[in-house]
Amino acid sequence: MPVAQESGGRNSPIINIGIERQDRAAIAEGLSRVLADTYTLYLTTHNFHWNVTGPHFNSLHA
Repeated sequence: MPVAQESGGRNSPIINIGIERQDRAAIAEGLSRVLADTYTLYLTTHNFHWNVTGPHFNSLHA
């Protein structure tokens, strides 16, 4: 398998998936932001779920 020399002296496989390296980096950055936002939303809704009070507690907390 061909390898490309990376800065820092580490060898890694050449990646050829039809997307340029800088474009892959931009995609990875965008996906990281989406993942962070999704996890934040999950934690927020999880917090609301565990702090339900009042007459609808049983139906909403189940």
